[in-house]
Amino acid sequence: MRQRNGNNSELVSYRSHKRSPSFVFSRGAGIWAPTKQRRADRSLLLRLLFLICANKLKLALHHGVATLEEGGLTRRGAETLAVLIPDGEHDTAFKVLTCLAQVPGTRVHLLSDKAHTRSRYSRYCASFSIVEHGDDGEWFEQVRDAAQQHRIDVMLPVSEPGTRFACVWRERLREFVALPFLPELQTFDIARDKGSLAVFLNDHGLPGPRTVPAARALDADEMTYPALIKPRHSYGGLGIKPCPDRRALENFARANHSELNNYIVQEYVGGYDMGCNALCSGGDIVAYIIHRPLESREQFGRSLHLRLLDCGETLQTSKRLIRAFNWSGIANLDFRHNERRRRIEILEFNPRFWGVLISSLQGGINFPWLCCLSALNRPLPQSQGRLQEYMEVRHAIKAISRKLKGGGGTIPNLMLETNLPFILRDPLPYMNRFIRRSRAYQETDSMSKRAVNG
Repeated sequence: MRQRNGNNSELVSYRSHKRSPSFVFSRGAGIWAPTKQRRADRSLLLRLLFLICANKLKLALHHGVATLEEGGLTRRGAETLAVLIPDGEHDTAFKVLTCLAQVPGTRVHLLSDKAHTRSRYSRYCASFSIVEHGDDGEWFEQVRDAAQQHRIDVMLPVSEPGTRFACVWRERLREFVALPFLPELQTFDIARDKGSLAVFLNDHGLPGPRTVPAARALDADEMTYPALIKPRHSYGGLGIKPCPDRRALENFARANHSELNNYIVQEYVGGYDMGCNALCSGGDIVAYIIHRPLESREQFGRSLHLRLLDCGETLQTSKRLIRAFNWSGIANLDFRHNERRRRIEILEFNPRFWGVLISSLQGGINFPWLCCLSALNRPLPQSQGRLQEYMEVRHAIKAISRKLKGGGGTIPNLMLETNLPFILRDPLPYMNRFIRRSRAYQETDSMSKRAVNG
């Protein structure tokens, strides 16, 4: 979703050769790719790693409650809290689950309309129910049944659909579960729609890039290039297309004539990204953490490497925006520092938890737990984030390798500045994702070879 200056990774097609090494390391793949002759070796290695992790989990279960206490599942004699995540099919649910597991006595139950999610394989998942959400009425019945069955204290939605569901049904949901801070439904719909947000910013005198609906962008005299074509509703940078000139916009309009109302055209802002993640109540920011993305997986994707910092201008702009919305609940705000105008401009308002939630946890603020406390009307502790860098462990390994080869950069603290501690405590979800991605690479490789061979 953020605007980036980076380049996409180089795509590499893998071809097997009769005399080739056991494994081929290819730039841009992000994962080692096996040759045809050594595919069986790779499969055996994956099974071995999976069995090691499974055996570690069995050992923990064998040692009983004392071992599980370290992971935050339960604790004898402590007050327990049952939390229900109604939209467990989203990958953010696993990160919320990881955050809540750091608090002893918290048990997390999930509803999901997908069978294979990372959360299902987590040692911290107290129960995982596969359901078909259907319409909101059916979803409500599923939540009520789960709340009664597991004696749920708090329902915590983690995605935009889940949060909207909670906003619509809040009065009836509060009859049997506690809910965290939530915005008004109309406010929520304005914030999540990039077109409506642009109008709101203009009406309230808040800084933002020029934005017009794609359906009338060709007739807008104020439209400047280069620009970006964005879906009105999207996340993680999905669907964003560069628009270098008017001709590119005309081509896009012809190819997507029937769907133009679902897009906006936004002026490209030269500069760098900033972000503010916050928990809010009644137009005030209760807890926040500010970051600057340093490197991302894709041009408009989420950050793999970021710096947690203090930025007075970003904080003041965030406060103005939250106050204008009279916002309550979680807010994931994306900004761009406009180098030409020398100011922070608002790009997007995402009313949900963010993809780099673990960075906030490593920075000292457990936002999901604060949401649970707000739902129970308990006082919130004073939260102040640590100023440090954060990167995902696969990026940290590359940084270490680059440094050891004489390159630039610093070596991160793997236990404090990456997600490695959480991988070691709960390895099965990460192993599951690794295996599924490996299979996807294999399938893509096979399809490419069939296409080449005819």
